[in-house]
Amino acid sequence: MEIPEGVCKELNQELSVLSEEQLKTQCENIVQEICNGDEMGVRSDKLYDCVCLVFLEGAKNDIGKEQYIEVLEANEIGNKQKRSVLAEVYDLHKEMVRNILKETTTTLTKIIGVSWKLDFFVRPEHKEISPVFLVTLKTKVKDNEGKVDFVCTHEEMEDLITKLKDAQQQIERSASHVNKNV
Repeated sequence: MEIPEGVCKELNQELSVLSEEQLKTQCENIVQEICNGDEMGVRSDKLYDCVCLVFLEGAKNDIGKEQYIEVLEANEIGNKQKRSVLAEVYDLHKEMVRNILKETTTTLTKIIGVSWKLDFFVRPEHKEISPVFLVTLKTKVKDNEGKVDFVCTHEEMEDLITKLKDAQQQIERSASHVNKNV
């Protein structure tokens, strides 16, 4: 989990003027705003922005309380007691925040399986038998599984396979380029 340096500085400025109890109350209010969309009254916009970012990043990366404390410590955020307060509130509400992220995040359909069957299309009037593929793509969106069925000719299947191979090669080239630059 990465926290931008500017956020760390602003969060430290905000933490320096709050007691542990005030911080806990403010963090609880911020979580309520995130989860319910409620305006909880007077608060520091900088504190709100920074706490939202560190809570949402932690929840997005699904890190535990101890790892969360380590990230805060590595970024030199607050003292031990304030890191502990942030981690306690984060851990208490992590699953609720993750559920909000799941609801608000757009996810693409993933193909998790493919099955196919060769069949023959018979046209009696032309005395013609054409091979066709019956293809089923098993899909998953969030926690819901589904399927997509389609029929294609031999030529259409070859075209599909060629395009998938091209996409795979492009991904491999992109990945090797990124790995060289890292």
